[in-house]
This record gives sequence, C-alpha cells and structure tokens, in this order.
Amino acid sequence: MGELCKQFLAAIKAGVPLISIETPDQPAAYATLAKMLAKELTGDKARACIGWDIAHGFRVIDEEGADRVASLHVVQETNKGNIDATIGKPGYALTKLAEVPPGTVCFIFNSQRFICTGEGADPISIQATCNLRDKLKANPGRRHLVLLGPGHDLPPELSGDTLQLDEPLPDDERLGMIVDDVAKAIEGLDVDDELRGEATDALRGIPAFQAEQLVSINIKRDDSDQLYINTDGLWSSKRKQISATRGLGIVKPEQTFDQIGGCSAVKEYFTELFNGPHPPTAVVWLDEIEKTGLNATNDTSGVNQDQLGTLLTHREDSKAFGCALAGPPGVAKSAMCKALAAEFNRLVIRLDLGEMLGSLVGESQQALRAALRVINAVAGENALWVVTSNTLHGLDDALKSRLPDIWFFSLPDGNTRKAIQNIWLAEYGLPKNSFAKVDTKGWAGRNIQRCCMRAWRTGKKVAECAKNVIPVAKASRNEIAELRHEATDTYLCAENGGIYGAVDGSEAEGRTIDV
Repeated sequence: MGELCKQFLAAIKAGVPLISIETPDQPAAYATLAKMLAKELTGDKARACIGWDIAHGFRVIDEEGADRVASLHVVQETNKGNIDATIGKPGYALTKLAEVPPGTVCFIFNSQRFICTGEGADPISIQATCNLRDKLKANPGRRHLVLLGPGHDLPPELSGDTLQLDEPLPDDERLGMIVDDVAKAIEGLDVDDELRGEATDALRGIPAFQAEQLVSINIKRDDSDQLYINTDGLWSSKRKQISATRGLGIVKPEQTFDQIGGCSAVKEYFTELFNGPHPPTAVVWLDEIEKTGLNATNDTSGVNQDQLGTLLTHREDSKAFGCALAGPPGVAKSAMCKALAAEFNRLVIRLDLGEMLGSLVGESQQALRAALRVINAVAGENALWVVTSNTLHGLDDALKSRLPDIWFFSLPDGNTRKAIQNIWLAEYGLPKNSFAKVDTKGWAGRNIQRCCMRAWRTGKKVAECAKNVIPVAKASRNEIAELRHEATDTYLCAENGGIYGAVDGSEAEGRTIDV
C-alpha cells in the first residue's frame, strides 16, 4: 500500500476535495490511510477522519473525529434511543458533509453501490457529491470526501472531478511480512527464508486480509508434532480464491506435451520460453477470442470498446508477452494451453470475457478491472498471454499487434494423425492397430479422440465407429479454405516452424488438406 499512501497524502496536501479509491479491503485501507494521516500531518495541518456506511451511519475513525461525528448526527427520538437518521440514506449523509469543519476527511464505504452509472445509481447521492466539490475546497478548505469500494464506475458528472486511485494487491514484501506476523503469534512455528518464499509464491494475488486467514488455517503438525505451513493447502486455497473472481478460472494441471500429437514447432517455442533466462511466472489464456466482444467493438453499449481499451492498456502497462494460436476446431489449440500448466508447473488462468458481461451499465468494466488486478498481482510484468481462436479475422489491429507470434494449427498430416491415434488408443485401452483400415484423411485430433471414446463406450470396433465421423475438413470446408488463405505467408506453422505456406511457394510440407 506504500504507493497508494504516497498518492493519497499528496492529494490531501494539495486540497483535492473528491477522491475515489478502488481497494479489495476497505476496512484495512481506511485504517492504514487514517493512521498515515495522523502521523504525517500534525498541528494546524492535522486531519480528523470520520466514516460512513449504509448500515451504521456516521462513525468515528480516530479520537479527533468524535466531535465532528457528533456534530453531524441528525437523530430522531425513538423508544430505542438515538438513531442516526442518515442510516440507509447515502444522499442525505452526503448533504450533511457540507457542514464538516476544516481538517475533516470522510470515508464513504461501498460507495460503488450508489455512486455509479446505470441501475443502482442514486441521483440524489450523485448530485450531493457534485455539490460538495466546491464547498469542500472553499476556504478555509482542507476537507475531503473519499469514496471506497472494490471497483468504481463513476458517472460522467463526477469522473472528471474525482481523483481516482487504485490500491494494488499486496506485493511479495508485504506477503512475507504477513507470513512472519502470523508465525510470531504462534509459538513453535519457525519460518525460514525458503518457507517464507514458498508461502509468498502461493499467496501472490490474494488480498492482505485473506492472505492472513489462509496462512492461519494452513498451519499444520507433521508426524513429529512440529508445526509447519502447508503450502500445498495455500495453493489449493489460492486456486479457489482466483476462481471466485468473476471471469477467472484455473486450469487443472493434468495433460502434458507427450499427450498431444504433433505441433512440434509450437512445443519447442513454449519450451524455449519457459526454460529461458526470463521464464513467464504464469499464463493468461483468452480462449475463442473471436466469440468475445473484442470482435464486435461497434456495439452501441460501449462495453466491448471499453473491454478492448482496458485490455490494451493493461498489456501496454504490464509489458506482458503474448502469442496467438489459430486454426480450425479440434486441432489441439486449447489442449496446448492446458498442457502448459503441467508441462512447466505454471498457473494457467483462463480469462472468460463473456462471463464478465453484466446487465448493469459499468458492471462488465468493473469485473474486468478486478480480474486484471488479480492477474497483475499473480504474474506481475512477466505473464504470458495466450490467445486461441478459430480465426483472427476481424480482430482489432491494435490487439493483434500485441501478439507478435501467431501460430497456425492446420489439420494433421498422416504421420501426425498416427501419433494422435496411438495416444487416444492407449488412453481408452483399445487395440493398437484399430485404425489400420480406417481412412482418416481430413480428420482433426478431436475426430480421432471422439471416435476412440465412442468405441470405448459402446464396445464397438474403432473401424465401425469411424463410419459416423464427419471429418473437420469436410464439415468446415469453406472455413478451412479461408483460414489457410488468412494464414499463408502471415502466420507461423505450428508443426514445422517458419512462415506458414512459405515452403516451395506453397503450404508448408506435411500440412496439406485433403477434401
């Protein structure tokens, strides 16, 4: 939170009246910021902090704020005593803030629930906040409104007048301190540098409060009754936490490259990346990008344009590396992404933009920004972004330019099909020569897998099941022709390497398609 504290302190010193802060832990954020202000600003520059939430109304954050809260309480006598009349009335509470004395900082919790765009927006709260801008900064000034929330989509009336800050998830140093703090509180738990590093790796991308809880519940005893931190348990909890983030999922590490036939060049490409001097710390997988809104940025809602702009900005700021895997259905593009998890022992995070779409204006943008915050914390500036698609035609040029390596997966040739057959025959326990009399020209790997699965389920021979297989080359004849035209002299060949279609002026050897 160090950078946020610096930015916030500078804003307070400059007299900025309206500030919004996106934070995954609002109570911790306000406690840290209030403590920092008490330390940094004293005497006639001191600030007193108060807070408001929809359930409690106004409340004291520090001792100097007590009189200020009391002066703001509009109470009504009931048989239960005094009740803050601003409870449940954010607009009313915001109008009262015009009365706060100089030197007051008021934190509004979960402000994204009513100061937003679209459904849920409270016009009274929005107008009251607009009214506060000039009143708070007017002489003698030194009064500030701070909007807290996990994500903000400020209405246009406020977005230009509000300083928008963002609290990143804790870095490795902060996570290490959390591990040490928990260890100090438990007698008999010793944490050396190696264990601290392992725990930090497992906690990366988790908010501070949750990280503390996860460490605490994963303290176990071994067979000799010694206390230790169960890092496997931390990783398991982390996967669940990331998957709980809307639009994010974790690929289970199961399949390796040995279980994928062909694709020799792209396997070598990934192996060089992950075994090189600067290997990726995690993989972000954006699947079937042609089916997302990024391929339809002319929609009238503005959601798709915002998603594209947010992704482009994130890619530029994070300096992450990216590549694309394109080709017809069933040629191992997705399987290749999944295999990265087990092959290189990396976290593969699947980013689903469709799942982030919401009915409320601004909901989709908030979900994407929250997901990117998690990705950035988990992988930092060393994530590998992998885009898979049946076609990149129509994709925004700015996004394609950030994918310097585009690999084309064509239909497998005879030798590759045989390798794929052997993999799936072994997987389903079928005879090795089951495809001996089957013509598999034009088949994709998925055709072979499904044929074997059908034989395993029905007890029939593979040759009999093959009669009901429609090769991808026939089912998607026109689409494949367009894909080949799109890829020729433009994309890299996933099987043989080099430029696709550049061998002897034709398609790369071994990748012809029989229709």
